Amino acid sequence: MIPRDLQADLAIWTKGFSVTRGSPEFQLVIPSSKKELRGLESSIEEAADWPVVLHGLYQLTDRDLAYERCLLISDEDAVLVTAGPMVDRHGRRVVAICSAHFSVDWSDPNLYEVVAKAHGLSVRLLDVYTSLLTDNDANPERQLQKGKLLPRRSFFLGQEQMVAVSEWGEVLDAVREVRGVKGVATPRLLLLGANVVLGTQHEAEVLRARKTSVDGYIAPRSHRLVSMSDNIVPWPHRRTSAQENLEENRRDQREGSVESERTEARRRQVNRTISDAEKASHDFVDAWVKVVRDFFNRLLD
Repeated sequence: MIPRDLQADLAIWTKGFSVTRGSPEFQLVIPSSKKELRGLESSIEEAADWPVVLHGLYQLTDRDLAYERCLLISDEDAVLVTAGPMVDRHGRRVVAICSAHFSVDWSDPNLYEVVAKAHGLSVRLLDVYTSLLTDNDANPERQLQKGKLLPRRSFFLGQEQMVAVSEWGEVLDAVREVRGVKGVATPRLLLLGANVVLGTQHEAEVLRARKTSVDGYIAPRSHRLVSMSDNIVPWPHRRTSAQENLEENRRDQREGSVESERTEARRRQVNRTISDAEKASHDFVDAWVKVVRDFFNRLLD
């Protein structure tokens, strides 16, 4: 159950408006100041090589672009990033990036629902605000600069629709088993700061060949995290779920064997007791018959 007061903060990057930079190149447009970014939000702004990231995204169709996703994680917070198309004021197709930043509790078994709802929020608001920026006749650039297009960028997650909930559940299970994961992302959004590819081994190896920082990948079907470097390792003194299940089965087998041995020992003891009792009974009867025989023999004599 997601806490009712859990919120996520929205941020949008796109091209065609001068908001946080002096020219209309690709930049942060919501919020209107980089100083408002917190935690992993700010890491995107600081680390992303936008020309390289955008080069890969512009090659995608609108449908494929909507498939792109990235989840950056830390001990305390996470940010879910999606991408989508929009049309700037000159009628040109451009790419927009939307992020939803939220706090995390790694002990929460329902964390996957939080991530899935953050994914839903990012997808929904990216569609809403790119439409506003495209269709707005009231000088959206001015509104963006003054922070009036979106006066409040925090949204409650409780009522959001979940997106890819099954996938995020399996991905987070895999991430919990190891340490060293900075984030997981589809290949074209990996440069936002993630180090684990949501994709195939081939895609991960191609990225490594291009000198991209890739420490592992999560296969699309099995959702098993495969480490490709020493940066991702199992937690010390901690067993994976598969190992724990195997050890539990072995313990059950050992305990079953011990119990079987104890049962067999008790059975043998019972049989020995019965045998001893029968022997003692036979010995008593033989002795009594001998006493009676001797008594009558003396009478006859």
